Amino acid sequence: MPDSVQSSRRPYYWPADSLHLLNRADGSFHLRLSNKSFLVCLQSLRASAQGYEKYLSQYPSVLCAPLDLLYLIRRAACTLDEALLQDLLFSYSWREANWGAWLAALAPSRGYVEHLQCRRPTLPHAAIVVDLASAACGGDRVSTEYAEHWMLLCELRELLGQLPRVVSPLRIGPTIEEEAQMKSEIEAVRAAYRQGGATAARKALGQKHLSHYLRGHLEWAGSYARHGG
Repeated sequence: MPDSVQSSRRPYYWPADSLHLLNRADGSFHLRLSNKSFLVCLQSLRASAQGYEKYLSQYPSVLCAPLDLLYLIRRAACTLDEALLQDLLFSYSWREANWGAWLAALAPSRGYVEHLQCRRPTLPHAAIVVDLASAACGGDRVSTEYAEHWMLLCELRELLGQLPRVVSPLRIGPTIEEEAQMKSEIEAVRAAYRQGGATAARKALGQKHLSHYLRGHLEWAGSYARHGG
């Protein structure tokens, strides 16, 4: 099934949240998950984790710059659940799908196998990471051709397990009805701006759906934490 069909799935989580951690990574990281680059990627990540292993258990009180990507990956993997995996695999492009398979390989669950196998035919350039993820989740065993990949993945997963488990809160995306209400709120902001300028428009931005969804992830998450969820 072509990517354009796969990406027609409506995301369960608000994209500003579900893609926040991924967008903070090196913009080309999804390419490192491709078949040709994946072994080198695993070797590099494993080497970084081993080289600075003494700092892993000290996070977040002690931060080590060479581990920044691993911190991010660990947090994203801890946040993964079935709905987020489906979003990454089926609601966006092959880039996010590569990430979804990668996170499933690091935080496996039996319920992920069917989703991974469904997406695999449309990810030919990331078939190895998808197969490793499927095997980690309890699907078919990985081919002996990729024994080194599997060994490195298992070692990396064990090393990442030394980092504290931190889950990023995610907003559930708006329903179709809520999206319609948000559009109405946007029109109200425009009308307020026309009538009263920027001051009136800022006041109008406090409407229910706009104030909830138009905040960036960090701003919303901070408010979420302060109010205890």
